[in-house]
Amino acid sequence: MGLLTKENYSILNWKGAIYGVPDMVVEVLSPSTRVRDLTVKKDAYETNGVKEYWIVDPYMKTVDVYVLHDGKYKLENSYAKYSDYDFENLTDEEKSAVKYEIKVSILDDLYVKIDDIFSWSYDS
Repeated sequence: MGLLTKENYSILNWKGAIYGVPDMVVEVLSPSTRVRDLTVKKDAYETNGVKEYWIVDPYMKTVDVYVLHDGKYKLENSYAKYSDYDFENLTDEEKSAVKYEIKVSILDDLYVKIDDIFSWSYDS
């Protein structure tokens, strides 16, 4: 999924397809594309100047947020959705470090809740 800021809307065609470099890309990992998403695609996004790249792992329930700094991705932060059991087994220091929402760096006022990203589950 690609995201554009208002300044970059000109790269959308009349059908809403992106023809150019989006400001942000979110990749959802799957077993069949995992290696490619973490290597080839990540490198391509970095080389082409995608400002923000999120890697969502639906199995581990994690989100790694990379932000472009001087042409290179820097891991800005890693986020996780903890089960009640896993959360209870964290130390007090670890619990206090848990973040419940992700700031989208390319937009001033947009935050995404971890619970919203993982509102579904493979744990059925």
